[in-house]
Amino acid sequence: MRWEVLVIFICSVELVNSQNNDGSISRRRTTTEDPVLMFFRETTTTTTSAPVVTTTTEEPLDDDYSPPSCGVKQAQRDIYADDTNNADRGEFPWNVGVFTISKGFLGDDQHIFHCGGTVIDEFVILTAASCVRGINEKLTIMAGFWNLADEQEKRQIRAVKKLIIHPKFVPTSKINDIALLLLDDKLDFAPRVNRVCLPDHTVDFRESNCFVTGWGAIPAENSTEHIRPKMKLVRQYLVAHEQCEKQIKRSVLTFQLSNVFQCATGVALCEFDVGSPLMCTVPGRENQFYQVGVFSYIPGTCNLGIGPNVFTKVSVFRKWIDRNLEENQRSIYVYVPESEDSEENETQNE
Repeated sequence: MRWEVLVIFICSVELVNSQNNDGSISRRRTTTEDPVLMFFRETTTTTTSAPVVTTTTEEPLDDDYSPPSCGVKQAQRDIYADDTNNADRGEFPWNVGVFTISKGFLGDDQHIFHCGGTVIDEFVILTAASCVRGINEKLTIMAGFWNLADEQEKRQIRAVKKLIIHPKFVPTSKINDIALLLLDDKLDFAPRVNRVCLPDHTVDFRESNCFVTGWGAIPAENSTEHIRPKMKLVRQYLVAHEQCEKQIKRSVLTFQLSNVFQCATGVALCEFDVGSPLMCTVPGRENQFYQVGVFSYIPGTCNLGIGPNVFTKVSVFRKWIDRNLEENQRSIYVYVPESEDSEENETQNE
């Protein structure tokens, strides 16, 4: 069993998206200086941080554990009737947090939360390029956790060995905002750690129910924090490409929405939701999910948006993901839902 003492710093840098006249997106940083504790990043941005000392342990391994198919929700509660905005602990086991590590004044590791991501393979995390591009510090991911502030919660921590950012990512427009993180050691699949399913272009989500999970703040909760400790679960509704573009054009006349994006409306997402999944039920299966999108940006700000939430559309990049996994000797079938026939045969053989 491995023990690790972490100091988690939640940055209070506010990243504000603004739309330019040419339709591109600019992100500017605003910071609040608090005399309690100050850190100076290599970007020369002053950030205020509130430390929370968290003792974490590796989730106990079960050699006999056989993970279910990809995208299977663990809790069996009625998520459509719950209005608390909280996911249950371990309910969506593919969610991860992406962190950087810096050394503290006493030489201890300080884990700084940056964005969300998802498990698609025991060695691979899917996230947004805009989250990890240009970061010079060591990257790590945490899987299997639910509450950032829980001092006793078990989680799996892995270092990122290789960063694969889409070669045509455009920071100003967020086109091709997608990245893969290859881990230095495999994740151990367990009830709270599993992979999500990835769709191709043939899947029809018109009858699916869609949600976003992550740790970004919810504007309606009127919190002064940019990150909520417990993983949220918020309903989203897919928006057609033309409708989304038309809505944003009301404020930015020259705006053009690339076909690599998927829009969704519902609870507005914020800067620390970047990289988090837009997930929709597998057609005909209420408790199994495809990851339809990777959150990229919201036009305007999360408190004053001028359009729907904008996600990188995963199906557009499915071949790019497949190719990179094959080049790194990983299977491309682990994020494909098992057919109903294979599930029936497996049940009969038990």
